[in-house]
Amino acid sequence: MAPAYSENVDHVYLRSTPQRRRTAALAVARIRRHVASGRLLDIGCATGIFLDEAARYFSVEGIELSAWAADIACRRHKVMRQPLTTSNGAVAVYDVVTLWGVIEHFEEPMKEIAAIFAAMKPGGLLAIYTGDADSWMARLLGKAWWWYQGMHLIYFSRTTLGRLLTKAGFEIVGTETYQQYFKLSTLSSSLNRYRIGKLLAPILTAKAIGDIMIRLVISGEMVMYARKPGS
Repeated sequence: MAPAYSENVDHVYLRSTPQRRRTAALAVARIRRHVASGRLLDIGCATGIFLDEAARYFSVEGIELSAWAADIACRRHKVMRQPLTTSNGAVAVYDVVTLWGVIEHFEEPMKEIAAIFAAMKPGGLLAIYTGDADSWMARLLGKAWWWYQGMHLIYFSRTTLGRLLTKAGFEIVGTETYQQYFKLSTLSSSLNRYRIGKLLAPILTAKAIGDIMIRLVISGEMVMYARKPGS
């Protein structure tokens, strides 16, 4: 990741904590279909919301380059402040490694994935959430697709992400659509870049329903699971 991430501050992120927490709990439950417990590393752990939920079942650690976010997360969890590629951590120690909306920020994704492979135990699980650039939603929206933004350096499809992980030595064990929770008022903010979002805004932000939380399954929101070969 670029060094600029160390200076990133995002107070808006904190306002969405309740929905992120419910999304994290759902993600943990789906990971536990493959690995029930063990040692987990969340790369790009932000303020530690996912680590909070994962800590119910796993011994957790995080990596976060934003000093602001890491300062918040380290109040509750062990957080490293440098990329796995530059750390001198132990080899083959993690049962689970997660990257939620992170891989698209990597300047050299193969280098990062290789470091992850080395840090995982045989049989360990890697879970990656990112956008699927070959999805029907991405094709429909074109340049207006929400994953197309300046901070994202590389875009993947199910095919290209699977190829990257396979080349690094992983075995793909499943791909599905990432499920996440939104408050209606937050959903309105996310949709504001689109014409329909502006039309729906008065409804979604109304006091009577703005805090209602719903679970969404949206085309293009991809999560891929891969396993390091071994027992």
